Order: sequence, then C-alpha cells, then structure tokens
Amino acid sequence: MGSGHPEVSQEELFSVLFPVEKSIRYHRRRRAFYDSWHRWLMLGVILAGSASVADVIPSYPKVLGLIIALFGASDLVFGLSDKARDHDFLMRRFCHLMADMRSCSEPTRAHVDRWQVERIQIEADEPATYWALEAACFNEATRAFDRNRDDEVHLAWYYRLTKNYFQYDPTRFKAVGQ
Repeated sequence: MGSGHPEVSQEELFSVLFPVEKSIRYHRRRRAFYDSWHRWLMLGVILAGSASVADVIPSYPKVLGLIIALFGASDLVFGLSDKARDHDFLMRRFCHLMADMRSCSEPTRAHVDRWQVERIQIEADEPATYWALEAACFNEATRAFDRNRDDEVHLAWYYRLTKNYFQYDPTRFKAVGQ
C-alpha cells in the first residue's frame, strides 16, 4: 500500500464497498417503483379525461370524473414523483461515494474511515427501509461481488411480490446458509 499509511485489507474494503453498492441498487429500484406508479396514474388521468373515452362511455361522465379525481389525488397525496426524486438524490449521493472509493488506487485507513462516515451521513437522510427489497438488493450485490451464495437472504415468493409495498420486520430475512 504505501507511504507509511496503515494498510487496508480486501475484506475491510469490501465491508465499505458492499453496503454502498447495495444502497445504490435499493434506491434505484425505489425510484423506478415510484416513477412507474406516477406514470401509470398520469396515463389513467389522461385517458379518462380524453374526449374519445367520454364518447365511448357517454352515460358515465361522473364515473370518468371520479376516476380522474381518484388517480390525480392518489398521485398528489402519496407524492410519488417527490418520493422518486428523493430516492434519485440518495442514489446519486451513493454513486458519488462509490466513484470516490473506486477512484482511490491506494486506500488507507483514513480513506475507509472517511467513506464510512459519509455513508452513515447519507443513510441518516434515508426514509424507512423496505426490508424485503433491501434483502433482494443484498442478494444482487452479493452476486455482483461474486460472494458465497450461502450468504444470500432467502426471499419467499410473497416477499419478492410485495417488497415495494410493505416494510416487514427485518428479522424475517435469514441467510440461505443459516
């Protein structure tokens, strides 16, 4: 490593790189989830409000008005585009941290300590965690780092299906090798 700085082992580097990689994946997926719902709701508003739909269903103008109000209000009340932007901002912060880590050719203990502090600072701004999604991202990062598959978290089909909708208790998720 060099110039009298304390050396950093590969496992220590992994311990700081891995959670950042996992967080990038997590926030990218949360952003995509919220963006997708926002787009679908706006499509519903546009289609329900179009003149051609009113021509097809002439006897239901109040129903169409209700649908428009319901979709528009849902998007506004749940703040889907705002939540998507929040996750985009967090993902970008983690990406900048990862770029800083990857660009360091001879990391020292001081580098690792600074990176860990920065990661904790970013995590302090995160909203509540969706633990099934976190587990799915953990598994993706485990595969990306070519780690032992026994370290992956077992995710039953119903957790995979609902990972973006329910937060769950984090103690539900155990490593495959346990």
